[in-house]
Amino acid sequence: MRICIDVFSKKYWDGIGRFAPNLMEHLQKVAPENIYSFLSSNSPSQELKKLNVNFIETPHMPLQAWFLVAALSNILNIPLDSFLRLKNQDICIFAGTCLPRIKKPSVIIVYDVIPLLFPQFFLRRLCVYYRIFLPKFIQQADAIISISYCTKEDILKKVPVDKEKIHVIYPGISESFKIIRDFSKIDYIKSKYNTGEHYILFAATIEPRKNIIGLLKAFRLLCNQKNITHKLVIVGRRGWRYKEVFQTLDKFDSVIKGRIVFTDFVPDGDLLYLYNGANIFVYPSFYEGFGLPPLEAMACGCPVVVSNVASLPEACGDAAYYINPYNINSIAEGIYKVITDGNLKQELIQKGLKQVKMFNWDKTAKQYLSILEDVIQKRN
Repeated sequence: MRICIDVFSKKYWDGIGRFAPNLMEHLQKVAPENIYSFLSSNSPSQELKKLNVNFIETPHMPLQAWFLVAALSNILNIPLDSFLRLKNQDICIFAGTCLPRIKKPSVIIVYDVIPLLFPQFFLRRLCVYYRIFLPKFIQQADAIISISYCTKEDILKKVPVDKEKIHVIYPGISESFKIIRDFSKIDYIKSKYNTGEHYILFAATIEPRKNIIGLLKAFRLLCNQKNITHKLVIVGRRGWRYKEVFQTLDKFDSVIKGRIVFTDFVPDGDLLYLYNGANIFVYPSFYEGFGLPPLEAMACGCPVVVSNVASLPEACGDAAYYINPYNINSIAEGIYKVITDGNLKQELIQKGLKQVKMFNWDKTAKQYLSILEDVIQKRN
């Protein structure tokens, strides 16, 4: 097979931005006989070049222009196979919840439909785009891959589509996230990011859905009522509508504010050591299509506290301590319980190391190949 994966939406090497490269790497590993290509309008990053695959370079365009082109091709019913130079491909995977009109067999990956469920968390133009065009993209695709059963159910609630077209395939957890015994390097990374010896870790893009304001308020409560001595380390780039987070922080007293660290974007190499050095990882998100960071933390032997909503229980199983993200006391109680109960902490660590074994990239790649082969066979 000649398989093409788009990386138009890969702007940052974090979270979902790592999805397509990880998938490509393991498709190559489990089925090296196929010919693989990336579809992009930008020069490949150093991370992508390491994969040693073909690059199909289309006319350069920013991400928003790409979304517009894909949308117009569907509105005007204009196939873009020639424009995207897909003549020699057997099938295309669109990994950014965006599918232009093409004649070639196509598969779309849907990570979530949260802009349709919680529009208050997103920019208005994104919600409008999802509401108008996501159903068109989903209906046009030969197959839809959802990254969780929760997301599959959300798609079926919001989009009129045959449920048989939707296949649930979990993402894998990168093998680079693991327990590290190099304590000198862990200490170096702690010093680099000013984490202090003991810290509570959060990692994700700073945006309303991640409930960082709730986490900040829970941390303040713990400092004032439980006298904890940890720092709170928040890893992640600024996304959208993040200003309220820092406005909330400005209202804290200087002592507590001085114990909260915003690192901005952190490369995976450093994030690995931050996971390993943390006393606890906390993820009080209001909604997730899957939720990779808690599982990455588990793989590094870090106990995890997560929200009891959406796909997070599906992903984390019995390996996390669950909290109500809408209740500040619940978030604080969960954090305090895990950092003070040694037996619970060790239980979560052991269960977490077992849980992450369910999410293997080789297994994921094999499942994708099965879907791709089935789509091509049905087209022929």
